[in-house]
Amino acid sequence: MNIQFFDADLIATREHLYFAVLNALQAFKNKTNHSKSPAMETLLYASAQRQIQKAIECCGIKPKTKNMAVAIIGDDPGHIRKAVEAMSEYLGGKPDETVLDLSKSKEIRIRKTFEITIEELKTQKKESKEKAIASLVIERVSLLSTQF
Repeated sequence: MNIQFFDADLIATREHLYFAVLNALQAFKNKTNHSKSPAMETLLYASAQRQIQKAIECCGIKPKTKNMAVAIIGDDPGHIRKAVEAMSEYLGGKPDETVLDLSKSKEIRIRKTFEITIEELKTQKKESKEKAIASLVIERVSLLSTQF
């Protein structure tokens, strides 16, 4: 089992993490991974960075992180459930997926971090600005595999 923590304020929806994990697992399957663990590879993809240090600086948790997202990668749903329960107990809270939703303040940070321009947003044929931002972040996540 692999566990990776993220600054949830820089994660543009649940799909952002889903595609980061998917790309990381694909990289290991194809032996094109650039890190030693699926957890770190997921951080590389989630941040759309090729360097581990930059990925940590971008989307990793920091002392001032208030909202945390966690990706647990494993084969056994029972083990994953136990890991979630153990983390919840240790951290004194329970899982709250709303930290992955896009808010106005998150939109601003995400657009700046992932260098999303107004022009790019205008090209998106999405129902909302939030979906357009998430789509552009996921595009950057997916394009990372072509940059390695």
